[in-house]
Amino acid sequence: FLTTAPTSRDSDILLFASHELADRGKVSSWSLRAHSAGVEVTLKGVEDAKGGVTCHVSYVSSHSRLLAANYFGGEHLVSFSVTASGALQEGAQTCSHGEAGSCVVKHRQGDPHPHGVFPTKEGSVYLCDLGVDKVFQFRFSNEGRLVPSSNSLSLQPGSGPRHLALTSNAEYAYVLNELSNTVSACQQTTANGLREIGIYSTLPSEFTGHSQCAEIEIHPNDRWVYASNRGHDSIAVFHICSQDGTLSIAAICKLRGKEPRNFRIAPNGRFILVANQYSDSIDIYRLDADIGILTEVVSTNHIGSPVAISFSPVPQQP
Repeated sequence: FLTTAPTSRDSDILLFASHELADRGKVSSWSLRAHSAGVEVTLKGVEDAKGGVTCHVSYVSSHSRLLAANYFGGEHLVSFSVTASGALQEGAQTCSHGEAGSCVVKHRQGDPHPHGVFPTKEGSVYLCDLGVDKVFQFRFSNEGRLVPSSNSLSLQPGSGPRHLALTSNAEYAYVLNELSNTVSACQQTTANGLREIGIYSTLPSEFTGHSQCAEIEIHPNDRWVYASNRGHDSIAVFHICSQDGTLSIAAICKLRGKEPRNFRIAPNGRFILVANQYSDSIDIYRLDADIGILTEVVSTNHIGSPVAISFSPVPQQP
């Protein structure tokens, strides 16, 4: 997985990556610096993530912390301090929630499997655990350390929460459930965490094949939620009710590629980039922000097994 962060210099951007190594996961930091010949990419450091298959990272600018989720073994959540230059400091904080796998889907939920970590602007951090069917809440202390909260969201058994997305005002959160192919709509407050208000299928009712959800994003206009389906190879589009945050299905858009592992909506809201892991391509679709749907493919980029996309500000030449 990838995430980026600006720095105090317009010419520098930080890039962070997770390394899904089975025996011992890693995280790395990189700097992107503009100069006359283009962009120079420099490795700033690599650190042990204290667990296996490190599958997700998020950066918290207010605390200069990189958060990492480990899918297998070791510590569930790790917090690294990041220097101004982008280096990862030693002595990372580790957190585990202490709960066992739900065992509903036996080959996927025999143990805890954290799959994504998501900070809010108000200081909460949510950890989606696919193996436990829960989303755990943490908070930052004044010293920048993560503190477990008693608030956790329990989802329907066998849901398998993978990722979540928050509206711009953080009033609502939408949890993507990989195993049940659903989206859970939730109200969100820092004091009380998440409260589920609705569950919505990402697949057409007539579909009987195998599929699993992969990624979820909210349009910059806060009117649409997008969720990708691997197997059905589509993106489900939901309309957000501005009154109460509930969803209604607007469309299920079939994709040209196979296994849409990841996608990202362009900051201007006019395009969506879809990473097709099994067809070795990134397709760029035009988005109609008024009705939410993907329209024509405007570009295809061929790249081997893409699994993550991240937008960043363009580094400016000093």
